[in-house]
Order: sequence, then structure tokens, then C-alpha cells
Amino acid sequence: MKEKYKVRTTSEKNLIESDNLFKKLVDEAHKRNIKIVLDGVFNHCGSYHKWVNEYKIYGEDVGVANDPNVPESEYFYWNKDGYEGWWVINHCQN
Repeated sequence: MKEKYKVRTTSEKNLIESDNLFKKLVDEAHKRNIKIVLDGVFNHCGSYHKWVNEYKIYGEDVGVANDPNVPESEYFYWNKDGYEGWWVINHCQN
């Protein structure tokens, strides 16, 4: 994985700045009587998510991609080829 993506997704400074930018957007919208509705998909985890940690961003022993016995493993389905995502494509050789 390229270092710039690792830094972008895990840098505390970047996360704080992203939060500040979003707050500014919401404040500006509210000044104009515009309401914000967040439409997130919070039940999905990607390769960068701490529970998966395919690229070992959070350490060598964190995430189901590195240790099939972590407590979060019960939330994932594995087959002989790897993690089976909701789109039935295999990821993360375990």
C-alpha cells in the first residue's frame, strides 16, 4: 500500500482537520437555513477498517485479515478463498 493512503486514513491531524472542515460546512449550511442529513453506510467495513486491517495499519495482530481469532471475526464470513464480502467477491486471504 502506498504510504500516502496510509497517512491519509490514519493521521490524527488529518482526521481532526476533516472534522473541522465538515463542521464548517454544516455551520455555513445552517446560516443559510439548509439542513444536513447524513446518509452513511455504517454497517460496512473495508480493507482499511480496524476490524479488517488488511494493510496492517493498526498493527500486525489487529483485524481479521491478520488473525482469524480476534473477537470481531464473528462478524465476517470466510470461505476457502478468503473473506466473502456482501458482493460475493473474496478479499483478504486469511
